[in-house]
Amino acid sequence: MSNLMKTPAATTRFSAALDDARTHSTHRGTGPVPSLPRDIAALLRPALTDITATVTSEVRRGVPAFAAERHAATVSDAAERAIRHFVDRTEDPRTDTGAFTKYFHELGVRDLHTERPIIEPLQAAYRLGTRAAWRSVARLAHDSGVASSTLCQLGEAVFAYMDELSALSLAGHTQSHARHADSVERYRKELLVTLVNAAHPIPAMTILRLAQAGRWQVPRRVVAVAVEPRPDAAMPPTHVFDNRVLADFDTASPFLLVGEDDLVVLNELTAAVPGSRAAVGPPAALSETRESLRWARHTLRLVQCGILPNVEVTWFDQQLSTLWMLDDPMVVAELAGRVLAPLDAISRRQRTKLSDTLLLALETRRDVARMAQVLGIHPQTVRYRLRQLDGLFGRQLAERETRFAIELALRAERTLWSAD
Repeated sequence: MSNLMKTPAATTRFSAALDDARTHSTHRGTGPVPSLPRDIAALLRPALTDITATVTSEVRRGVPAFAAERHAATVSDAAERAIRHFVDRTEDPRTDTGAFTKYFHELGVRDLHTERPIIEPLQAAYRLGTRAAWRSVARLAHDSGVASSTLCQLGEAVFAYMDELSALSLAGHTQSHARHADSVERYRKELLVTLVNAAHPIPAMTILRLAQAGRWQVPRRVVAVAVEPRPDAAMPPTHVFDNRVLADFDTASPFLLVGEDDLVVLNELTAAVPGSRAAVGPPAALSETRESLRWARHTLRLVQCGILPNVEVTWFDQQLSTLWMLDDPMVVAELAGRVLAPLDAISRRQRTKLSDTLLLALETRRDVARMAQVLGIHPQTVRYRLRQLDGLFGRQLAERETRFAIELALRAERTLWSAD
């Protein structure tokens, strides 16, 4: 260090110049790096190796993400390229920036597929590295007798250059992230289509490949959810949901898939699509995803036609008896036609009264007092109706299997009548 640096006055001037440069740097714009005297390049070029080593050391010590030994070469290479390009451009503003731009643009892309937050530590490295480089450059310039006005201009250039590097990497990260997000969404859509359309077991490696590319954690069992949005509501983009959700809202019958253990994400559905109705299908193995979706859609149709209650979310496993009875209307009609034939001879109004009485008799094992209370009629009226039923059905009501079939037919008939 020169004698000039050893005097209090020189130290004061150096500190003032350094502060002045930092003050200027806080007001720098996004325009080109200020031009510098070309002899600055001749001053800095011999110190490239030392400045690079200082920057590398500071970054690896101050940014934990780059502290590992495996990052040493990358940090050193980036620092050396940045400092050398700064010096080259100071010497000749027409220096080609193509390779330089590409290198720092691609720095923002690295490690994207590992989902590590690379851009935050990279920006921190730029800030820390620039301050380390500036301290070395400022001392070197001062020791060489560079004027304070030039020193301030140099500080402005250094920090503007850092902005340029940072912007390049941020642009690379943003553009790559957008492309990556589009790619991930395509894989998720392909996985969704594969799962719901497969008529045969899907090779495990096919599912795993698509799931990894689509950032979907493969569950042990999957649940399909059929969705009916409010008529005047637009379906939200699928990316508003948790990554655990595979969704297709572009179809006429929107639906989503989610792991059996992740059904809590249905809260996101009701928030994203207010006023919608949904039906949750049964849990199924991945190879049987289409069955879960079939039942979810069937359940939703029963809600839409009024057979099941009109609620926000209908769960398949809470409507098993109704779904079972109505799974095949033809079979139900055939059963009812056979076992309820004795009721065909009476009027519709009388049939309704006797059907209600018969179903309650089967449920309560002919508890007259309870039946009277439920039906709101006198016990004598209950007994009268029971005698009518005995006359119509005869010994059939004494046969256990026939009683079960009659009860099943009455329940199915009641459900369909309520919908009508």
